[in-house]
Amino acid sequence: MMSANADTNALPLKPIPLGMSDWNNMVGQNKLIVDKTAKLGKLVTLRP
Repeated sequence: MMSANADTNALPLKPIPLGMSDWNNMVGQNKLIVDKTAKLGKLVTLRP
Protein backbone atom coordinates (compact mmCIF):
# COMPACT_ATOMS: atom_id res chain seq x y z
CA MET A 1 0.00 0.00 0.00
CA MET A 2 1.35 3.44 -0.94
CA SER A 3 1.37 6.30 1.52
CA ALA A 4 -0.53 9.52 0.81
CA ASN A 5 2.82 11.32 0.38
CA ALA A 6 4.44 8.70 -1.86
CA ASP A 7 5.54 11.25 -4.48
CA THR A 8 9.14 12.15 -3.61
CA ASN A 9 8.68 15.57 -5.26
CA ALA A 10 5.69 16.49 -3.09
CA LEU A 11 6.08 19.26 -0.54
CA PRO A 12 5.51 18.30 3.10
CA LEU A 13 2.08 19.18 4.45
CA LYS A 14 1.89 22.08 6.87
CA PRO A 15 -0.21 21.76 10.02
CA ILE A 16 -3.50 23.66 10.22
CA PRO A 17 -3.40 26.34 12.94
CA LEU A 18 -6.59 25.37 14.80
CA GLY A 19 -7.38 27.85 17.57
CA MET A 20 -4.54 30.21 16.61
CA SER A 21 -5.28 33.80 15.64
CA ASP A 22 -1.88 35.45 15.89
CA TRP A 23 -0.36 35.92 12.42
CA ASN A 24 3.24 36.09 13.67
CA ASN A 25 2.86 32.84 15.61
CA MET A 26 1.36 31.05 12.61
CA VAL A 27 4.17 32.21 10.33
CA GLY A 28 6.85 31.56 12.95
CA GLN A 29 5.59 28.03 13.56
CA ASN A 30 5.30 27.33 9.80
CA LYS A 31 1.52 26.73 9.92
CA LEU A 32 -0.77 26.59 6.88
CA ILE A 33 -2.13 30.04 6.01
CA VAL A 34 -4.83 30.73 3.39
CA ASP A 35 -5.41 34.41 2.69
CA LYS A 36 -9.01 35.11 1.62
CA THR A 37 -8.71 38.91 1.81
CA ALA A 38 -9.67 39.30 -1.84
CA LYS A 39 -13.03 37.59 -1.12
CA LEU A 40 -13.87 39.83 1.86
CA GLY A 41 -15.64 42.54 -0.17
CA LYS A 42 -18.04 40.05 -1.69
CA LEU A 43 -18.69 38.43 1.68
CA VAL A 44 -19.66 41.65 3.48
CA THR A 45 -21.90 42.88 0.64
CA LEU A 46 -24.08 39.75 0.45
CA ARG A 47 -27.75 40.38 1.11
CA PRO A 48 -29.91 37.78 2.92
